[in-house]
Amino acid sequence: MNGLNKNALIDVSSGTAVTYQMLFNAAEGLATMFAGLGVRKGGVVMVHCRERLHQALYVLAGLHLPYVINPVNPEYTTEQLRRVIVHAEPALIITDMRELLPTTNINVISADAERHCSGKVSPQVRRYEVNGSLLIYTSGTTGNPKGVLLSPGNITKNTTEAILAFGYNPQSVSASLLPMFHTFTLISDLIPVLREGGTCIVCPTFSAAVCAGIQQELIRYRVHTFSAVPVIFQAITSLFDTSQTSSLRFVISGGAPLGENVRLAYSVRFGHPIIPCYGLGEVTCFATISPLDGIRARSAGKPAGVTICIVGADNGNDYLPVGETGEIVIKGASVISNGYFRDERTCYNIHGDFLTGDIGHLDKDGYLFITGRKKNMIIRGGTKIYLEDVDRCMEGSSGVRHCVSISLVKSGEQDKSLCFIVLKDEAQLSREEVRARVQSVLSSLHIPDEIYFVDTIPMTKTGKPLIDQLLQLRENEVAHKR
Repeated sequence: MNGLNKNALIDVSSGTAVTYQMLFNAAEGLATMFAGLGVRKGGVVMVHCRERLHQALYVLAGLHLPYVINPVNPEYTTEQLRRVIVHAEPALIITDMRELLPTTNINVISADAERHCSGKVSPQVRRYEVNGSLLIYTSGTTGNPKGVLLSPGNITKNTTEAILAFGYNPQSVSASLLPMFHTFTLISDLIPVLREGGTCIVCPTFSAAVCAGIQQELIRYRVHTFSAVPVIFQAITSLFDTSQTSSLRFVISGGAPLGENVRLAYSVRFGHPIIPCYGLGEVTCFATISPLDGIRARSAGKPAGVTICIVGADNGNDYLPVGETGEIVIKGASVISNGYFRDERTCYNIHGDFLTGDIGHLDKDGYLFITGRKKNMIIRGGTKIYLEDVDRCMEGSSGVRHCVSISLVKSGEQDKSLCFIVLKDEAQLSREEVRARVQSVLSSLHIPDEIYFVDTIPMTKTGKPLIDQLLQLRENEVAHKR
């Protein structure tokens, strides 16, 4: 650690710098406040803030204390918030949007970074450590929230893997571009860098509108690395100015499968690699990380301090040999051990492995290759067809910018696959050409039942397709043809 006066966080929107001294001040001040409000150790503290500085400060300061910190999506409606509050049962809510909170008897305090960072902690407090738990609500693409409770041990183990893999040290400068109500940026950009005494630059959540401004901040603060989802790297490749000098050494991809076309286009354009990773909230964040000097085409890398096996997708219990495709299961110190938070749904097989729902295989060197989602599958002629294969096939076509295929399965009807394609500027492609390519590269069984050319694929902020909105696009198209 370089000292308490070193900047831990710099918020580019407000220009505010938070030193390690101020971060520890905030933690001590919050501890006193929590005790005064009757919040017991292990109690849930919800962080409901729109400002990125508030999100980072209260999550990080809170995790330094023995409480359960629950950052929630600032875009939640009042009704969505009410449902999460009922389930999480927080003892306290910290917010900068009181007007959106439902009527509640729970204690509420207003976010105030300047006030909460004042004071002075004991001089022996010199290193950032995680002593609290993290409660994350995931909605994914189904819209059905699940609570994932990560222990201090889960978080420390997974961030240690990040420190070792990415070489973080006191001179490291990372940037946070992703939402803080998911674990990716917390575990990849923020916590491991602060544990090592480095600095994290808090940028606005990425969008095309702020892309140029983010590039300037990355240059200004000489950022070494940041994490993002593949759709962001795709946008950056198109929008960043390559004439600008960059201090970036590598960037980290997760949240969704990274296409080879996206990885190679970015690396060629900017001269540093994207590190492909695979993870999910139930494993804290990282399940695999690609070695910086050993990135393998189409692979998500090697296990990051966990044991990964492949089991038969039908029953989830029979281990498969190297090279065979099945469901990915994970066991280890960063994996949740007691299922979902206040939820009796099972998520383990008989061996105690966590069932990810993802389909893939391991090669002889231990690299993981992800080929699809168990639930994004159709059956044709007794053959299981994983629709992500169609996406990879079409994204290998020179005129295709993005492709997402989803299944439409109804009782008593034949399974259908719906394929949504975004073309590159000025590219032309017919449905007949799509069918011909899929048949030649894959098989006739993989040919989509319905093909739609769209301007954009609706996505979550973590880069996953919004299934309900894709189905609505289909309904609109069908209605238009009537």
